[in-house]
Amino acid sequence: MSWALGNAGTQAAGLWQFLEDGALSKPLHPGRATHSGLLAALMAARGFTGPHRILEGEKGFLKATSKPHPIHRNLIRIDMYQTDRRG
Repeated sequence: MSWALGNAGTQAAGLWQFLEDGALSKPLHPGRATHSGLLAALMAARGFTGPHRILEGEKGFLKATSKPHPIHRNLIRIDMYQTDRRG
């Protein structure tokens, strides 16, 4: 049971407890990232919508993972948002 919880936690939250335990979980990280990226690309190609500003939005990656500080908008501009809004 603890292995199942440990593997679920490392996949869901990217926790690195496996380093302390010598567990075999590390290969799951790039494998799951690859799976998620491919799934996202296939879904977008079939019209499945997703958030446009996932990186710089008010509830996006930068806000979730950075300390509050002013970010100059030109530093986080991503041209792909300007060219193809479908995904």
